[in-house]
Amino acid sequence: MSTATQQPATAPKARSLWVAVEGEKQLIHCILEHDGTLVRHPTLRVPLPGSPSAMVYIPTNDKLHVGLNIEGRASILSLSTNQSNSPLTIDGITHTELMDEPVYLETAGRNHQWLVAAYFSINRLQVYDCSKTPPYSLVTDICSTDYRATDIEPHAAVFFRNRIYVPHRRGLVTHVYALDDATGQLVFDHELRASHGAWPRHLSFIHNGNHGYISNENTSSVSVVQLNHNKLEHTLVSPSTISTLPPGYSLRQNTVADIHVTPNNRFVYVSNRGHDSIAMFEVLANYTLRHMGNIQTSAARPREFAISPDGLYLVVAGYNSGSLESFRIEESGWLTPLSQLQISKPPVPERQGLRWVIIQ
Repeated sequence: MSTATQQPATAPKARSLWVAVEGEKQLIHCILEHDGTLVRHPTLRVPLPGSPSAMVYIPTNDKLHVGLNIEGRASILSLSTNQSNSPLTIDGITHTELMDEPVYLETAGRNHQWLVAAYFSINRLQVYDCSKTPPYSLVTDICSTDYRATDIEPHAAVFFRNRIYVPHRRGLVTHVYALDDATGQLVFDHELRASHGAWPRHLSFIHNGNHGYISNENTSSVSVVQLNHNKLEHTLVSPSTISTLPPGYSLRQNTVADIHVTPNNRFVYVSNRGHDSIAMFEVLANYTLRHMGNIQTSAARPREFAISPDGLYLVVAGYNSGSLESFRIEESGWLTPLSQLQISKPPVPERQGLRWVIIQ
């Protein structure tokens, strides 16, 4: 297998990177250098009024939204940023009455004017109008158990082709909602059931395509799905579900977390917590996956990770180690370790670690 480095259309450039530190209640600004080296900015950080959870970045207007837990209640902090080394500017905060924190944030609509928040432990999905200055107006509030009492633990809310896809972990189902782009209202459209015990967690689509991939937390696997006239279905092409672990590794010692498709649609990566690795997959011509192997991470309990917009680098956040690690995405799809950066002093207690990472 070749490990030649991808050749970008333009020269790689340094990028800003923000990481949310739950226990320290702050955002840390780092630089992903043009060669993939990670460097912490000596002064830039943003103290937060609560513990951060999910984040989403809107490149069209350089807005960053951060989910917060402030004394047990959910809030969303909105900031303005840019590609320079200027500090983030706080635009405002949207408080809610929800006794939770958003586990996932997404922007939706042609102009990214809708901010979608999934609330895991209280089974809620909310949409806010983020086209104006915060605090944002709530336009949609859905409780997933209104459809079925067992449809619990929404873990993501992914916008794709004017629909919102919401995997429910222990609910073993992905809800699909049609978005009214004029009002922000969501209308339940259909659902996709998961296999027994799978615990669907996150979802990533082929860009401008008809296929996607669901990470199954409990079975350490990826399910291949397809859109058939806007209806989400399991693919009929075998294999439709692929393990994220090497042969012989116990499922009881691992849970899957994040999943991303590369910008060029050639590869899919999934984080393994327990095996502490990134599973690497090649997208085949029929959109099934070939498991190329696993690369071990120095970052303990790798949870969320991000791929740079140019598709050259992957950066993973170690939840328990409090560290970041960068990899080069080779032309073959194999990951080459490049750089490590300690953010918090290990060992990091539960609910104190690195929650999210954003690459601008």
